[in-house]
Amino acid sequence: MVPPLGILYIAKKLEENGDNVKIIDFSAEAYNEKKLINSLNGIDIVGITVLSYSIKDVISMIKTIKKHQSQIKIVIGGPHCTLFPEKSLTETSADICVQGDGELVFTDIKKEINGKISLSKIPGIYYKEKNKIKKGANLELIKDLDSIPFPSRHIVKNYIYGRQFKPKMKQGEFTSIITSRGCPFNCTFCSRNSISMKKFRQRSTKNIVEEINEISNLGYRIVSFVDDNFLANKKLAIQLFENILNKKMKMKF
Repeated sequence: MVPPLGILYIAKKLEENGDNVKIIDFSAEAYNEKKLINSLNGIDIVGITVLSYSIKDVISMIKTIKKHQSQIKIVIGGPHCTLFPEKSLTETSADICVQGDGELVFTDIKKEINGKISLSKIPGIYYKEKNKIKKGANLELIKDLDSIPFPSRHIVKNYIYGRQFKPKMKQGEFTSIITSRGCPFNCTFCSRNSISMKKFRQRSTKNIVEEINEISNLGYRIVSFVDDNFLANKKLAIQLFENILNKKMKMKF
């Protein structure tokens, strides 16, 4: 079990815009309907990551949210939504489906709630309007990954991750990092190329090392690389670990 980096990246962008963000990770704790319902007070948007194997659970959660707080806008994203955006909206009661990167899209959705932009102008989304599914502006992937602020790991500090690597892992000891998005190859047995929209993007060594320094300062001691294909660029991987060795970081990777 690793931290939900996708949601944490989005959380950082929202926090930078002055929004309050809280996360319940039902992958790291048992599902609790009462906790879900109690967490909805004062909320205007709920974002849910959807994997194909979890779609039934997502459908159930969305029904619960709509039953108790029907005015809340529900946004879904993740691999299942990127591959099947219209189907994802059809099979759930969600209001908006995000295809691809969510960092900039989520801030645009907040602007829409405040009446500053229409959904039709937001790139990479599908949404419901008068019981019809409509598409927003054309999808735009983030070209410069270095421009994305580091994930808000503090939000999930109370969870324990990484027990698959170390059964007695302590709280705040383990986290993960992603140095690229997508994969440059197109293997017939793998879905990652489709999920990444057939685009392979990498961060610079400098940017990655800066995040690792931040991770170290936050007290984490074990870090897992969760790229789709970490060794797709072996030259960058070697540069990265040479930097880590030169800095003599007291961490395990």
